[in-house]
Amino acid sequence: MDLVTARLPDQTNRFVVRNSKGERAAIEWDAEKNSFRYQMETGDPLDYRSVVKALAHKHAFDARGFARDENWMAETLIHRYPLALERIVRGHTRITLNPASILVSLDNGYVHSNWTIKRSLDLVKSGGTHGALDDISSTGVLLSSFAPTKDTSTSRVAASFDGFKGRRDYRSEESGAEWLWRKTNDLQAIARGPEEPRALWMGELFLRIWTPAFARLDPEVPINITMEKTGFGLPARIRRSDPEPVKACKQSLALHRATSFPAGLSGDRIYAIPASVTLQPQTPYDISIWIGEGNQRRQIFKFTFRTDSRGMPVTGG
Repeated sequence: MDLVTARLPDQTNRFVVRNSKGERAAIEWDAEKNSFRYQMETGDPLDYRSVVKALAHKHAFDARGFARDENWMAETLIHRYPLALERIVRGHTRITLNPASILVSLDNGYVHSNWTIKRSLDLVKSGGTHGALDDISSTGVLLSSFAPTKDTSTSRVAASFDGFKGRRDYRSEESGAEWLWRKTNDLQAIARGPEEPRALWMGELFLRIWTPAFARLDPEVPINITMEKTGFGLPARIRRSDPEPVKACKQSLALHRATSFPAGLSGDRIYAIPASVTLQPQTPYDISIWIGEGNQRRQIFKFTFRTDSRGMPVTGG
């Protein structure tokens, strides 16, 4: 192992990176401006100290200590870890349908194989397998007979070639969702009893949803969700004259798109959960997502999630 990176579960845009020596640093991401901040906590796992000094000398940092992605690219393109901040963030947020919470960058000499092959490779020099964040494993080749090329990142290469038309846009073909959580700066969590719901105004809760149905829906039109505890049936109906029973634990909400996040792909949107929502700790819930089509309402997705001991949805599910 060379490096390990992780997305902090309670902070949407904050990530941690550690190397095999135990050195640790934090990466913060401003999604709206696509800018990054690198904070060395115990050592410098990416060896970016000289990069930070060079960017500071060029006055690339704003008042909060963030520098734009283009500035980081210019200073790190020939570094041992090229464009590391941007690539780590993309790896935890955008690369796959269900991004990993932990990513491992393997040492270049590591080979994953069975016993026979490994003993054979001990006799000769070999490279690593399964990729890494270092420069050797980050090099790719682009051949073009109709447009000039230059060294840059894969995302910028795609933008230069119209996004490689025909490449699969997975979020436009499948439906899914995940919870996102962003702490407030000046509030602390209040300890509560195990059976008492926790008010979500202690931070900001969001729901990321991707579905092909969004291609036909105006981004400003709210969607509807219903949340209810799993395993709870309807109350008994004693007499025929009694009204139809209703689940007491069911919550229905209208969600509006969170404007503080970039729009992303056409089928991918992030919605803010109202601060008035409360959920029971250590409880499974069913959530259904609905959109309006004319005068009718259609369910586009349904999934189950659990809450933790604080009554917060388990992120990443």
